[in-house]
Amino acid sequence: MKGNDEHHWEKEFKANLTVFEDVHHVRVPAEDELLITLRQFKEEQKKAFVREFIVFFITALVVLTSYVVIALKLTTVFIWIQGIALFVFPMFLLFGHRRKNSRSEVFRDESE
Repeated sequence: MKGNDEHHWEKEFKANLTVFEDVHHVRVPAEDELLITLRQFKEEQKKAFVREFIVFFITALVVLTSYVVIALKLTTVFIWIQGIALFVFPMFLLFGHRRKNSRSEVFRDESE
């Protein structure tokens, strides 16, 4: 009697699993779609790297220029640079923030 109950339970369990598997279908993307997505991701990463490198290079030049100005004791030039930076830097941050928000993310689902 106990063996019959186990057999019945096992049969019912397998039937429930097949119903669950039938209800839950996962869409598997084709190889071409995956390659296109990967290529787009690599292009975005390459663009981001170039942008970050340019920002790094400009920052390094600004630091070097400031050091030279201070070392040569060109106070007037240093004050002008500081004044320009005070007004230009916040504008760069504002435009960069707007641009970052307008760009779509690589993994963002279009259906949302």
